[in-house]
Amino acid sequence: MATDYFVGMDYGDYKNTLKFSSKFGVSSFSGTGTIKDKNIGIKFGIDNIANGRAYISYGDKVNSTVQNVDLKYTSAALNYDYYIGKYDSFTPYIGASLGYAKLTRTDEDSLGSASGSGMEYGVKIGSLVSITDNANFEIGYGYAKSNAEATSNYALGDIVIFGADTIKGFYVGFNYKF
Repeated sequence: MATDYFVGMDYGDYKNTLKFSSKFGVSSFSGTGTIKDKNIGIKFGIDNIANGRAYISYGDKVNSTVQNVDLKYTSAALNYDYYIGKYDSFTPYIGASLGYAKLTRTDEDSLGSASGSGMEYGVKIGSLVSITDNANFEIGYGYAKSNAEATSNYALGDIVIFGADTIKGFYVGFNYKF
């Protein structure tokens, strides 16, 4: 089987758990929140290498406004999907990813903006379904952890921290080999 280059695009419905904490004077609070958001991602890589495929991906996994705070979470990752088997036009896989993540927070009121970065690592399971020799449809589920945080420091020692924790959800995609 020949090694092929491919490009692809994914669309996902993700459930993102964000953590936050703040300290204003002597008062402090912390907690977690969940945001459901859509994602469009792109990828480029090599197919049919070491019983799978290796690729670079980029996508926005959060791009939402919550209580006048704009949150954006993007990631760029190296990925490897191992083909569990190949059955006619159906190819199931398990995969792993490791990459760079950036979290940006912009407050439309008084807190201003902040951004920070960190690592993202994850696992996924899915399947490729051949449409033609060069094109396939993809469906899967991914789970990732991140330590990206956006921290704002204010006068009198006031601090606000937003951080990404988990990103999980289903995705569909289209890939083209050339």
